[in-house]
Amino acid sequence: IPHSLGGRDTPSNFVLLCSRCHLDNPNVSDPEIMWDWLRAYAVPFYDTFWNIHGMKEYERIYGVSFRQEMKIRNITKKIQDEILRVRLIDLEKEQELCFTLNERAKLTSDRYALAFSYTFLADCYLAVRDNKSCILYLSRAKSLCEAQQYDDLLIRIYNFYGMFCNAIYDEITALDYYLKSLDIAEKNQNYMQMASAYNNIATCFDLKHNYEEAVVFYRKSYDVLAQEKENTAYSRAVSLTNLCNCSFK
Repeated sequence: IPHSLGGRDTPSNFVLLCSRCHLDNPNVSDPEIMWDWLRAYAVPFYDTFWNIHGMKEYERIYGVSFRQEMKIRNITKKIQDEILRVRLIDLEKEQELCFTLNERAKLTSDRYALAFSYTFLADCYLAVRDNKSCILYLSRAKSLCEAQQYDDLLIRIYNFYGMFCNAIYDEITALDYYLKSLDIAEKNQNYMQMASAYNNIATCFDLKHNYEEAVVFYRKSYDVLAQEKENTAYSRAVSLTNLCNCSFK
């Protein structure tokens, strides 16, 4: 019950709403009407009410649901592919695409797309060393992907966790995450991610000046990439450089 109609400033009279709903909710003295309104207009994610109603209007006008249109045009997949294309080139663009994907995933209840957006938002913040934002999105991505068993994303998430832990000088936890990433990559025969995990494991030993072990894993990284020759020239060059540098330490 609003203050203007005699509502008390007590917890029993509080309802937490977003700013838009505070403007749109019915200002009446009967609390049951407020609960009826909430049940009728509740949406699963904050600040998506008008977007959802816009999708209903879209279906009424064009005779096809917004979700179906997204599927027909393969828009979500195109955004994901573009994120992968720009992630090592343009961090600002990667972040922008991730937020776009995040919004569309919420509107269409696409859990995989939502997990994908969280994963690569963490990637963005990891790159700029924003640890607070990075761990926030990593945690969201990890919880969702472990629950849904999105192995292709978990490989990257565990790898990013390892890199995060390395950045805060927790090499033991980093190594544990790299091994988790390697385990899933081997199970799925994802050679690029196997090589990445081997390289990062080698880095852990390298930082601890255990060069003998580091060389073993750098070599494994290079050997795995040699099996997958397409689109691996840059990665093989990096892996070979790391191997040579460590061999002469």
